[in-house]
Amino acid sequence: MRLINTKTRRMEEFVGNNIPPYAILSHTWEEEEVTFSDMMTNRRYKRKKGYGKIDMTCNLAVEDRLDYAWVDTCCIDKTSSAELSEAINSMYRWYQRSSICYAYLSDIHLGTHVEDGLKNCRWWTRGWTLQELIAPQNLEFYDRHWNRRGTKVQLVELIFDITGIDVSILTHTARLSSVPLGRRMAWAAGRETTRIEDRAYSLLGIFNVNMPLLYGEEEKAFTRLQEEIIKLTSDLSILAWNMPASTRPAHSKDMVCGILAPSPDYFTGCSFLQVVGPVTSGSELSISNSRLKIDAPLYPTRPQLGPILHYLALGCHLATGLQAGLGILLTTCGANEYARLDPWFLVEYQVDQSLIPESSSRYILTCVPEGYEAQSGAVGTCLRREFMLERRTRVPVLHIETPPEIAVTLVSRGGSGRYDPVDQIFHCPVDRGLDAVLCTLELSIKLSRSSLILSEPKVLKFSYVLMVANWSGGGPRLITDELQFSIFHFDTRKEVMSNLMEYLFERSDVIGTYSILKWLRGNDLPQVSSSVIELPDPRRPGLGVRVWATPRVVADPNTSKRRFVRVSVSWETGRMKNLSVSKRKPWDLS
Repeated sequence: MRLINTKTRRMEEFVGNNIPPYAILSHTWEEEEVTFSDMMTNRRYKRKKGYGKIDMTCNLAVEDRLDYAWVDTCCIDKTSSAELSEAINSMYRWYQRSSICYAYLSDIHLGTHVEDGLKNCRWWTRGWTLQELIAPQNLEFYDRHWNRRGTKVQLVELIFDITGIDVSILTHTARLSSVPLGRRMAWAAGRETTRIEDRAYSLLGIFNVNMPLLYGEEEKAFTRLQEEIIKLTSDLSILAWNMPASTRPAHSKDMVCGILAPSPDYFTGCSFLQVVGPVTSGSELSISNSRLKIDAPLYPTRPQLGPILHYLALGCHLATGLQAGLGILLTTCGANEYARLDPWFLVEYQVDQSLIPESSSRYILTCVPEGYEAQSGAVGTCLRREFMLERRTRVPVLHIETPPEIAVTLVSRGGSGRYDPVDQIFHCPVDRGLDAVLCTLELSIKLSRSSLILSEPKVLKFSYVLMVANWSGGGPRLITDELQFSIFHFDTRKEVMSNLMEYLFERSDVIGTYSILKWLRGNDLPQVSSSVIELPDPRRPGLGVRVWATPRVVADPNTSKRRFVRVSVSWETGRMKNLSVSKRKPWDLS
């Protein structure tokens, strides 16, 4: 660490534990700052405007009986990338270990009331001054003419009103690590730095991380910062950001993006964020290949929220209103791979009302893949969901096509990471011996007297089970030689159907397609392509409903960039004698 001798005004270097007590300066850069190179080679550096700050810092340090001082403009050789990197990674600790910090506020003039002057001060808007405010134990504020205007402790309530930073953090009565990540990010929202990368680098100490500096990477620096933070914590509040409402397009519900925030500004709404339970407990997180691996439950949304989607509960809430938990919507874009959906929106939920979560490891994209940003319809770092379909070229997919009257629900827990409930798409697992899919079909039919001459108009509901297996082989031979499927009416063999769903729900993540088909065959559940049942109207017997499934290999670029299997489910009503029944066929176990 290079320090200025406050008596001789010469530089001295110290390493390790031999660093003496020192004063430190916090300020905003202005014209004619004195650099390290100036002090080493330019004998006229004292004539530069910026030297006044160095001189006054040394004078104040002498008054405080300190022999050394540190000023960022001249104590770092910024021509050395190695020294600059070390300094930036050490900056928070240097301010923290200082005996006293002098904050020089050049835009507060003599006669300006301290409260009015502080509120409009440029010092609060700069990125680097955030850590310079928080880290020092002793901080004194000085105006343009070096008049002392108060200490951090004396002005703590005013500082809280200006910055939103907790009083306990400003007074060092609480650990910085006790504050949720999302709320710490909110402190940095709206602050500016001259270089884009410094918005991230100025936050290293706030989150107690170290990372190499790569000037030229611009916004990617903030992505790297979040990745480094995630490696050290399980606090999901770092994902509780949302895009400004002013940028929200009409089709935001169709927009997807990565799970990491593009900028600290997107955490503005997290100023009052609180976590449920200890900050450091929760889900296991790891980052690799631009994907976040997370072992955390996904919760299905309720019907009144719209389509059947899933949200990731973040274990935090706002300390205002009803204290509803916060979550983010996710949509699949590959096998067990997700992207964030509608980043302008945070799900609010009550924990005690949540449905049973689906727990397993899953992967969430950290950012939009390279090459997608320029696609038409993009909004900032978001793009329309259809452009993410390119990722489905990696594995075969199965599409369940149904009319509006039929709702599809996945039964097996193990396949949840491979199912996209919006598009009703299943992604093939890595092991194609696990491509058995079981889902329920809920058919709701509104029949009137005129449609089938029923005695009373009514809405009828029927439950079916659709089983599709061996669909991931690919090619036109798939249907005739490999694919097997069946559709069962649930109530026809209710006990066996219940046993089947319980069997798959508990074990589908560990058993293969062969074992499932063997179970079906052993319980006399053959392959049938259609189901016919009689409508429950005793006054008009002989009326029925037929539901059937038709598989085929299709090429549809709106669903996948490669050929895939689509199983189309249809239904009709009519006289029982006119509704054809499909032949029974045993499951092929070869």
